[in-house]
Amino acid sequence: MFAISCGYVIGSSGMTRLDGDSSMASAPESLCPTCGQANRVGARFCDSCGRALASSCAQCGTELRAGARFCDACGAPIGTAAAATAPPRPDRPGRDPRTYTPKHLADRILTSRTAIEGERKQVTVLFADVTGSMELAEQVDPEEWHRILDRFFEILTEGVHRYEGTINQYTGDGVMALFGAPISHEDHAHRACYAALHLVEELRRFAQELKRERGLTFATRIGLNSGEVVVGKIGDDLRMDYTAQGRVVGIAARLQTLADPGEVYVSDTTAALVAGFFELESLGEFRLKGVSQPMRVCSLEGVGRMRTRLDVSRARGLSRFVGRSDEMASLESALARAAEGQGRVVGVVAEAGTGKSRLCAELVERCRSRGVAVHEGRGVAHGRLLPFLPLLELLRGVFGLTEQDGEREARQKIAGTLMLIDPRFDEALPLVFDFLGVPDPARPAPLFDPADRQRQLFGIIARLLKALGERESHVILLEDLHWFDEGTGRFLDTLLDAIAGTKTLVLLNFRPEFLADWMKKTVYQQLPLLPLGPEAMRELLDDLLGRDPSLSGFPELVQDHTGGNPFFVEEVVQSLIEGGSLQGGRGAYRLVGPVTELRVPPTIHALLAARIDRLPERERRLLQTAAVMGKRFPQSILKRVAELPETELEDAIRTLRGRDLIFEEVLFPEVEYAFKHPLTQEVAYGSQLAERRKRAHAAVAELVEKESAAKLDERTAALLAHHWKAAGESLRAARWHGLAAEWSEGHAPASAVDHWRAVRSLAAEAPESPEAMRLRLAAAIGLVRAADYDLAARPEFESAFAEGHRLALETGDTDARVRILLAYSALVLSDRDFDRSAELLAEAEAVVAGIDDPELKFVVRGHAGFTAVMRGDQRAALERYDEAFALLGERKPKDSFVLRRYLGAGTNRAMIVAESGRLADGARDIDRIRAMALEAHDLTYVCIGDLCRSRLAMYRGAPAQALAHAASGLDAAERLDAPGFRATARLSIGLAHLLERNWDEAIAAIRDAKRIATPEMIGPNQFLMVLARLAEACLGKGNFERALELSAEAIQRSEGARRLGAVEAHLSRARVLTAISPERDAAEIVRLLDRATELARGCGGTIYEPSILETRAALARANGQAAEAERELREALRLYADFGATGHAERLARELPAEPENAVA
Repeated sequence: MFAISCGYVIGSSGMTRLDGDSSMASAPESLCPTCGQANRVGARFCDSCGRALASSCAQCGTELRAGARFCDACGAPIGTAAAATAPPRPDRPGRDPRTYTPKHLADRILTSRTAIEGERKQVTVLFADVTGSMELAEQVDPEEWHRILDRFFEILTEGVHRYEGTINQYTGDGVMALFGAPISHEDHAHRACYAALHLVEELRRFAQELKRERGLTFATRIGLNSGEVVVGKIGDDLRMDYTAQGRVVGIAARLQTLADPGEVYVSDTTAALVAGFFELESLGEFRLKGVSQPMRVCSLEGVGRMRTRLDVSRARGLSRFVGRSDEMASLESALARAAEGQGRVVGVVAEAGTGKSRLCAELVERCRSRGVAVHEGRGVAHGRLLPFLPLLELLRGVFGLTEQDGEREARQKIAGTLMLIDPRFDEALPLVFDFLGVPDPARPAPLFDPADRQRQLFGIIARLLKALGERESHVILLEDLHWFDEGTGRFLDTLLDAIAGTKTLVLLNFRPEFLADWMKKTVYQQLPLLPLGPEAMRELLDDLLGRDPSLSGFPELVQDHTGGNPFFVEEVVQSLIEGGSLQGGRGAYRLVGPVTELRVPPTIHALLAARIDRLPERERRLLQTAAVMGKRFPQSILKRVAELPETELEDAIRTLRGRDLIFEEVLFPEVEYAFKHPLTQEVAYGSQLAERRKRAHAAVAELVEKESAAKLDERTAALLAHHWKAAGESLRAARWHGLAAEWSEGHAPASAVDHWRAVRSLAAEAPESPEAMRLRLAAAIGLVRAADYDLAARPEFESAFAEGHRLALETGDTDARVRILLAYSALVLSDRDFDRSAELLAEAEAVVAGIDDPELKFVVRGHAGFTAVMRGDQRAALERYDEAFALLGERKPKDSFVLRRYLGAGTNRAMIVAESGRLADGARDIDRIRAMALEAHDLTYVCIGDLCRSRLAMYRGAPAQALAHAASGLDAAERLDAPGFRATARLSIGLAHLLERNWDEAIAAIRDAKRIATPEMIGPNQFLMVLARLAEACLGKGNFERALELSAEAIQRSEGARRLGAVEAHLSRARVLTAISPERDAAEIVRLLDRATELARGCGGTIYEPSILETRAALARANGQAAEAERELREALRLYADFGATGHAERLARELPAEPENAVA
């Protein structure tokens, strides 16, 4: 039992007003239905308002007549102690819900109660009461008022039950009813609105009667709200214990109080679920007590023009019809055969939202455009309670009846159609008139036994439809057979026999759970409709969204989430439009904020929840357990968590597979299943109470830990972290996130960032302990170290450093202190804050000076080498790296942190060696480092190794090798999902094409690198190379203007730079000017080349000197200095040969004339 803001307590004992008088809830007392006063046991009249009270049976709750000695309902003896005072309710629902709940509803509730107890349910709550009931009670005799209320409650109860709602509680002068629980309905909001409109009409008639007969002004008001409740215990007497979530019940009660007499007010939540299906008038925003924000309120005015989800889609604008060409061809074939007099029946079967109605609608449109008559009838979700609803709709269409037709006009249309077909239908007219609700007073329908009446009606209708099909091609479309009432379902047998040999195509659609004997008939053909494939989904999403750059990756997220279901796609997109995440128009939307996960819209949630609720209890519980495990789950773990015997488990799995809810995804080495649709897993998971989910998560985690101890990897660690977090075990979750982060750093750095974030958050939540402290410290180090992979989160990494540095000092953890100092030093180096970096490095050096730890000292000295690289001092860097490796000797580090620093230092040293002119030595070291990275499964350094090998191949003049290594690097970059590496790989591909003079390919690749990268992402040095080489590619293509622009930008950005990027910037600008204006800009070109030479020698870039000499030769040749040009080229050739750049040396050797042989004396 619990309190909510609307002033009610809801529990298994009923609903009680909370008005400050605690005596109202006292068990021995009874409440006056008029004023709410608590009266003593045995009181015959209310001591506050004088209203007559009556006794009820203590055994069953039935009201007792005066002087009764035994209860006439259950036979219990009546005595002073056996009877309780209760509001007089002759023939009115008593306290026991069994007395007022129809048997078919009671049976369904009791059958499913164990499956739904303790679950979250999406419902619509209806509150209705009498306006000014106390004032009305004073105007009439108490017994008369009692009779008025009796009739009022009868109307309310019948109206709610008509649409399969349930009365949860009687509130004295009204009711609280629920739609969607305990019986789940995918259209709970629609049913509540239909019920409300029905009640308004019935109560209006009742009010007119009271006004006419008693002069009373009787009015009611109704409030509706939709949302989530938790179903508690359901007793044998059908009483339900509900817990309201999100003030669902309270808002409905507030809306009832707010409503004007005779009106139905609905919340914005309910309005969103029924928009288009009902007429709603917006009343603006209201402030409701207990609700923090103003709420939009609507008045329910009537039934709308839309009847199906397809109607809603039409109103929004139908999406492109895609991916159904084969199915449409099958329908066209069936239509053609029917036109030849071979009447056909086609049943389109698929899950909700797959596109059954859209496919049928497309065929219907084609038929009508060809002049083929089409008549339709469809089921509705609450239609099983409305006899022959689809058949009546079909006949109204055949006869051309409209809502505007009066009874006389309707009879004329019916008679005209029938008599034109066959005058012998005259005898049947009274029965047809009566069936269609327009009886002829002059010719009343004869009285028949119900079974005889139905047989006669079926025969008449079958004759009619057969005659229509014999005259011309004719299509009968019957939709949603799974919602047909039994009577209409029986008629289908008669119809299928009748259309044989006619020109009729009967087109049916239904969900897979619908089965019927007539499906065995030879005239019947079943057409399964599968979810849309990837290409069709892409086409659909393009039509809905467009291809704005902001949508990058978003269509794939929607596609993965919706599983090929077009209705789900449209609803997810619509929910994001309404939520403001998507802005624009059809086919031209843009994403205005990050969307990392998609919520299940209420429309889809209700549909899937109802489907799950239709499962037998065992299968339902198993599906929920599987949902806790995730979208995929191994059978071995499921068996142990579900605690089912093997045969039962196999039976239940077979049922779930047969219902198309799960499928067998992996057979070896062990059977693994997956949810057929991602959203089914989400709804099955979300329907469970948090406590049950926590227990299941903990059980799964325990089993996975035991079974995976020998084969742990990042995926398993992440899975365990997920389950322990969901189980509420923060420390254990942080521990596994930490392991997952360490495994991810080498091959999925972006994932490592997410794991470290989770460690930091979870360890902070956990009770204080040495392990929690260690994890917080590890997370801080990991986040700072991984800062390159999430540049937008720089403030977070600054905060992580401050926290980690403080924790390291507090705990005296020397190793952690050094690691975080060096990680942060590297981070500030990317901002070229050399002074701050030097301070951090100095602190780290001071820390390791007094300890005997060669590996930690190696890391610090290696970082000093990296600092020198970033400063552009390659000679100093080489000295620091040599000192670092000397500290280790022949030892190979085992610790992953030290190993990665070893790989980084080794890579940088190898490139310094190569760029100083020792290409063979550098290549050998790069190959050795890459092999170590492969052995350690460190994809990051494998990628770096490939990109370095590509650059060394370009230095050698081997474009084919350069391209192959770059392609391998790009593949690794894609697997890493690292934009910086991807940009570098595309640049390397462009450079290889540039070397081959493939200008178009070079421009495309380098432009792609420029599009991906920013100076912050790949560093200013690398970005200078992008600009310089793109300028050269544009020059080769003949786009001189763009070449000048790019080379000028490169020069501007290189101001103050001392690394190889600045060399390339000056060399590129010189090449561009040499090609375009060698005479005019000769002096500028010489200055640029001199500066390039100076920079190359200053930063250890000797490898560039031959290229600079080749450009000097080009300038000399352009200015007519052939001898000078040859001299420069021969010097370049000598250097290429010395460096081991064999490709370039061979190229120049072919270009230069042979040197004259020395004369012999």
